[in-house]
Amino acid sequence: MITATRSPSGLLCFSILCVALSVGCSSDVNVEGGGGEGGGSGGEGGEGGSGAGNPVCAAFADQESAGDVTFTVVNQSGQDVYLRGSCDAINYSVDPEDGPDGTFYGDVGGSCQQSCEALQTEDQLLCEADACAPSSILVQDGETREIRWGGLGQKSVEMPAECWFSESSGTSCQQYVAAEAGSYDLKLGAFSDCGEDCVCDVNGACTGDATGVEAVANEATFDFPASGPVEIVFDTCAFGCAGGG
Repeated sequence: MITATRSPSGLLCFSILCVALSVGCSSDVNVEGGGGEGGGSGGEGGEGGSGAGNPVCAAFADQESAGDVTFTVVNQSGQDVYLRGSCDAINYSVDPEDGPDGTFYGDVGGSCQQSCEALQTEDQLLCEADACAPSSILVQDGETREIRWGGLGQKSVEMPAECWFSESSGTSCQQYVAAEAGSYDLKLGAFSDCGEDCVCDVNGACTGDATGVEAVANEATFDFPASGPVEIVFDTCAFGCAGGG
């Protein structure tokens, strides 16, 4: 969802609330298998799949987040920046301050994604390879944009055969897990251009992939759960300063 705000200087700012890396791909999603019939043949699943209500499968349910965090991207670099994205949403990553722990903390829950819990009651969705081609999000000089992180991550796990709705879906799945309390680092990619023949709409969603000179934001480390918005700033040295500053 894109919302518009005004900065203190009166500039019109658009905010993107990112919910998943694959948001907006639903028109290119196909369903594998034959619905209820697929569940009937899913291992020991029985009609409709056995995952729901099975105590063994409850351990693979989606976890509940401790809260949301709003990241405010602030462009004070003196020139426009293009954030890397897909499906007109900003791509970013969140990692524990001590380093990656094997869980992807970012956008989860898009229409081209299914959690282990979802796969206990439905067939595997097949998203077309070009459903969400790389794109970019324009943040003009002086503008801000907002990203909402849901406080969740996704972790690859092996789910028992009796938990799957359809036996053809595989053995591993992505479990949605709650981020633990602690310190985290926010990272996102930004560049000076969006490529040849790039076109941006009025909301700053651009057809081209972010490219050119890389812009480096100030370090953004925050505590979770967070008490307020977290800023990630591209300052006047985002594209480099004399003397390596």
